[in-house]
Amino acid sequence: MGTMIEIHPDELERCQGVWDLGAKAERLRLEMTEGRRRMFVWEEDGVFCGGGSLVLENGDRERTIPQKRAYLSFLAVKQEYRGRGIGSALIDYAEQCARKSGITELTIQVERSNERARQLYERKGFCVIVRDAPDAVLLLKKI
Repeated sequence: MGTMIEIHPDELERCQGVWDLGAKAERLRLEMTEGRRRMFVWEEDGVFCGGGSLVLENGDRERTIPQKRAYLSFLAVKQEYRGRGIGSALIDYAEQCARKSGITELTIQVERSNERARQLYERKGFCVIVRDAPDAVLLLKKI
């Protein structure tokens, strides 16, 4: 059994096993400090198995609208932990956080080549296409 953990800006380095943050780390830390992004991970037996990020505001009105629409990004589950419901739990947690913040819409982007992820997102209610690009689709869910 695992646990969802909210990551604080000063703990971001602990998440390198889930995400390859590289040059993005400082920008993410700033967004978290400013309250524009929340990051969370699923932990089992001391291992971060997956994680996600809820972006409350980023200036891209297709993805975020302050106090209305948030964007679920950095959703990832380590290969060896897939198929165990962790991705679903991460989405549920992001949705719960969004609702508590007064958000009524949630968006997520999926690469066209990632059929498994797209099926999960559709099962979780992401069914409105906001942006349809050659390589990816931005989906929306009313919450």
